[in-house]
Amino acid sequence: MEDKHIRKEKVELFTDEEVLKGYLHVEEGFRLKDFLNALEVQFFPLTEVEVFTRQGKRILKSPFICVNKDKIVLGREGG
Repeated sequence: MEDKHIRKEKVELFTDEEVLKGYLHVEEGFRLKDFLNALEVQFFPLTEVEVFTRQGKRILKSPFICVNKDKIVLGREGG
């Protein structure tokens, strides 16, 4: 079995109402776009997450959340 190298990628994801900042755990060489397009499940994990309103007020800080990929309207690496 091949050993896959997983890295933590800092991301910033936007929904219609919130901004999520945290870490996505992806295989080496995968970009955020690749990950979301290849994803076969509805929800995916983010770690070390902060959730903000679009106006910038923090409304949640959590070590882990599951995100519904259909709610993401914009995303960027680095955040």
